[in-house]
Amino acid sequence: MRPSLSPQNYASSLLASVLAGSLFCWPLHVVLAAGQNADLVLLLAGGTMAIWTGIVPGVGREPTPVATVLDGMALVLMMAVDGLILVSLGSMLQTFYFPETPRWALVGIFLAVVVGWTLRRPHSAPILAGLWIPLLLAGSLGMAGLACTNLRFIRVLAPLPTIGLRPLGLGLVVMAFVVLPLPITLRRYGGLRQETPRWRDRLIPAMVAWAFLGVLYAVVVGTLGPTALTHLRWPLVFTLDQVTLDSAFFLSRIGLLVIFAWTLGAAVGVLVHFDVMVSSPRGIGAPLWAIPAIGAVWFAAILAIPSPAWATWWLVHRVDFAAAGYLTLDALYSSLRLAHSHRARSRFDIP
Repeated sequence: MRPSLSPQNYASSLLASVLAGSLFCWPLHVVLAAGQNADLVLLLAGGTMAIWTGIVPGVGREPTPVATVLDGMALVLMMAVDGLILVSLGSMLQTFYFPETPRWALVGIFLAVVVGWTLRRPHSAPILAGLWIPLLLAGSLGMAGLACTNLRFIRVLAPLPTIGLRPLGLGLVVMAFVVLPLPITLRRYGGLRQETPRWRDRLIPAMVAWAFLGVLYAVVVGTLGPTALTHLRWPLVFTLDQVTLDSAFFLSRIGLLVIFAWTLGAAVGVLVHFDVMVSSPRGIGAPLWAIPAIGAVWFAAILAIPSPAWATWWLVHRVDFAAAGYLTLDALYSSLRLAHSHRARSRFDIP
């Protein structure tokens, strides 16, 4: 029997689940879809995340066949997103830091650590998240503060007066891979609390994740501008890589620390996703033996996918649309079930 999650571990796990791959895809493709109005997409996505924390209050405690199907969709899509993100992670490490090391070797070591840790210490992901994610966020925000000294394009952070609905919609679809893990993580980990997490215990992590993405967006777009940004595969990595201190300091390119820290953060996020898959006996959680099988599928994808551009195309043009469809269905189901729960409670209220 698993112990109940503490509020800190619960909140940190939500953050790790949502932010696991943000360093390697953010905010390039949102800007490509929505242009200078990408900040409006971010606002809409933040509102969507806030709504989800209200309509998924411990839904996993009493599963239904519909919830089982939706959870199955979420797990398959989360596996696909993580696999494609791992391709970008390996390619980024190879491009910036280990040009002589094959991508499969870099990601293979990463997967070996993640799978081995999950098998040796199952269900320890929330504890790791509780220890690592607050430090990662604090260090990243400090680095973002240093990066603000390079801001050159402040005016482009304001939205354009002309707002196109289609670009906004495409931008929201692009952000589907970021929001995808939120509903199932809320359900699975909410079911592991002794009582249904209070609204602020659910809302605060979602809003911290949203605000953090907003800070990264402002730093990258304000530093590079919307034109230069679109010509870089990993604009956030490039921006942080340029953060330097005085050359007399023992480490001048301190931005490197944040990038390596985010590599560990991605590992914690994948660990949380693994744990979500096996955590709840009420849902369709995979058995523990499936963990190395999933790792093997991801490693095969690393070998099969020829380039990060190919992986990104699949993420943005295929997986994101499927994820947006799942999120729409999940929102409808959760809203209907929440309304039914409220009607049931009011029926038994004594005037």
